[in-house]
Amino acid sequence: MFRLALARPARHLAALGLLALALPVSAAFAATVTGFSPQKGEIGAEVKIIGTGLGSVVGVEFGGMDARFRIVTSTLVRAWVPEGATSGPIRLVLVNETLASPSEFMVGGATGQSVAFASPWPNPSATPFRFSFSLPLGGPTRLTIHDVRGARIRTLVDAHLSSGPHDYTWDGLDDRSRRVPRGLYFARLDAPGAQLSHRLVVR
Repeated sequence: MFRLALARPARHLAALGLLALALPVSAAFAATVTGFSPQKGEIGAEVKIIGTGLGSVVGVEFGGMDARFRIVTSTLVRAWVPEGATSGPIRLVLVNETLASPSEFMVGGATGQSVAFASPWPNPSATPFRFSFSLPLGGPTRLTIHDVRGARIRTLVDAHLSSGPHDYTWDGLDDRSRRVPRGLYFARLDAPGAQLSHRLVVR
C-alpha cells in the first residue's frame, strides 16, 4: 500500500514518536540514496528515487522546496517536482537524518543545459590528446579510453566533479603505464544524464 505524505519535518514532529516505534529495525539503519530517474524534469514531473532504508522517509525536498511523495518500498520513493523547485541535489528527510542524492537534479529543460564534450585535439596524433568538457550539473563523472573491442585501457578521471568546464589530457599510456599501439581508440565520457564518446587515432 502506498503511503502519501507532504514533506517538512516540522509538520510531522507529533507523529515521529509513533513512526519510530512502528519502523522495523532494518529501516533504521543503512539508509542511503543511490540514484534517481529521470535526471531532469519540469515542475510536476514524477521522479523515482532509489536507495536503501527509505521506508522511514518523512520528507522530500527539491532545492529546499517540499515535495509530494509516496514510499513504494524500502528501496523506492516516488516524488513530484514541486512549484518553486530549483536544480540541485534531492534531499530525503528521515526521522534522525537527512540524505542527499549523489548527483544533482535539473529542474526544467532549458536549452544549453546539456553536457558538452568537445572533440579531442590534436587528432590524429602521437602526442598527448587534450579533452575538454562542460557539466551543467555536478555529479559522478568518468572519462575513460577504450580500444576497438570496447575494453577499457585507461581511466583519466573517476570522481565527483563540480559543474562547469573541465580539461584532461591522455599521454598515450594505459593504466599500467605502457604505451598503447598505433590505431583506433575511443574516449568515453559518463556524466550525470549523459554518455558521450569520440574517436581517437594514435599515430
